[in-house]
Amino acid sequence: MTFAEAIEGVKPFDRIALYNDTGARIVNFNNPVASKSKKTAAQQIKTISGIVETLPPGRYSVAGKAPGTGVEPVLFPFDIEGVAAEAVEVIQPNYAQSISDVGGSDLYKKVEDLQRQLLEAKLSSQEANMRAEMLLRRNEELIQELEDMESAEPMAEAPSLFEQILTHAAPAIMNHITQNLGDGPQVEVPGEAIINAQQGQQLLQERQAQGLDCNNVVGRERAQQLVDGEELSQEDLQQFKSYLNRARTYYDQDQKDCGTISYLLWGGDAMRDYLNSL
Repeated sequence: MTFAEAIEGVKPFDRIALYNDTGARIVNFNNPVASKSKKTAAQQIKTISGIVETLPPGRYSVAGKAPGTGVEPVLFPFDIEGVAAEAVEVIQPNYAQSISDVGGSDLYKKVEDLQRQLLEAKLSSQEANMRAEMLLRRNEELIQELEDMESAEPMAEAPSLFEQILTHAAPAIMNHITQNLGDGPQVEVPGEAIINAQQGQQLLQERQAQGLDCNNVVGRERAQQLVDGEELSQEDLQQFKSYLNRARTYYDQDQKDCGTISYLLWGGDAMRDYLNSL
């Protein structure tokens, strides 16, 4: 099998490597994001092709590996043909010592070592470039995730821990307060607060008609209290005031998201300003 045929064999794979005839890996498997593109695998093929041009004659293998742990690579062996250099007998002059006597064999060894180091350095440089490219791509992905998080809409649908505590534990607390402080001030809900609650109900119905919903069950009950003109207890007022002061940050009159809808269901700015003035 030729190198070109071996490359055709590994093209369907996402991760590609190069082995020598002893099974040692010359080029490590890369780690492309296979779900997005084949660009990284194509770059690996280009890198391996450049390295093969520098290799001596012998048998090598291109390996393809599918995604997933524990998956064994598939090898495609190929041969690099060539003629080994013939040994040349060096005839020494009578008046000179042999090369071995003057340290010539050490010089050959140094040359071989240097050539091997150059090849290893070239391979290391190519692998480092590939790794740098993968790290750069991962950095771009993380930056995009961070930007998506920063632009995401704040979640105002689920009741906070404090709101849950108020829902379940506030009755006993408020009973104790009212017993010691009396009935408290007379409350007259502003008409604008009732209008805000009705607007919140309308926006919620429009959202549900689109197949969407908001997790604001408590807010729906509060809106109905305001619309029905139900008398509000001191406990109710305290819960209204606490929620509106916390949820004001999610309100945007130009938006129709769950944060805005929930805030309106509780009476909006009119109810908040009124309760803060008591």
